Amino acid sequence: MKKAIFVLLMFCLLGSALTPCAMAREAEIGPYVMSSAPAVADFIFSSEFRGELQFAPATLETAEGSQEVWIVALMGINFYTRNSNNLFSYLHAAFNTRGRYFNRAKEGLLQNVPEGAKLVLAGHSLGGMIAQQLMCAEEITSRYEVLNTLTFGSPYVVVDTDKREGRLVRLEEQYDIIPKFSVAFLLAPDDYKGAIKRAGPYSGDTDAAHNRSYRNMDVWGGFDALGTENGAAKLVLDRDAVASMRA
Repeated sequence: MKKAIFVLLMFCLLGSALTPCAMAREAEIGPYVMSSAPAVADFIFSSEFRGELQFAPATLETAEGSQEVWIVALMGINFYTRNSNNLFSYLHAAFNTRGRYFNRAKEGLLQNVPEGAKLVLAGHSLGGMIAQQLMCAEEITSRYEVLNTLTFGSPYVVVDTDKREGRLVRLEEQYDIIPKFSVAFLLAPDDYKGAIKRAGPYSGDTDAAHNRSYRNMDVWGGFDALGTENGAAKLVLDRDAVASMRA
């Protein structure tokens, strides 16, 4: 029975890994402006910066004013490379232990982001799981101020919520099955149910529900760059200032 569940999990996650490269857009000129949650998801998926991990200084503009932050974007699982964002890192994150992808993301943060910076974390799928771990990691929260963590189609990671810094927003497409692969379903059912759910036109299409939905303005366009519904937050960054890393 356990083997059957494991094989099913691998199959589902494999399907989720097929689309991101095919969805890449050509590089554009000028500032990179993210005024909605789909725009943030697009930034995570984009191959323009040629890395699964992106670190960039940005201006966060809200109704209360603007402030300088760093956005950290983490892509999901990848079966086609020897990168650290693999199935084993998923299993580590699912049980809230530190795998290679967590260590790689932490390494990138410490190398690229100056101490004292305010962080906006964003991740898709496995990337969102790692973001949830980063916002609770003492070596991160003691060095930076985590303002907001936004995840797209990510299983919930059971963490010590007393160590969590900043706000966590989890967006979940109703037909996306990947967020359901979470031990939180059994260990922390109330927290597991805390995701914001919307239904797009993806019934029966697992790949689209997991990879396309979160970039669909018709589904998620009412959420701003921090994941606030009807909010006005946006992130503006210089494309040339983005530091990219392979996972």
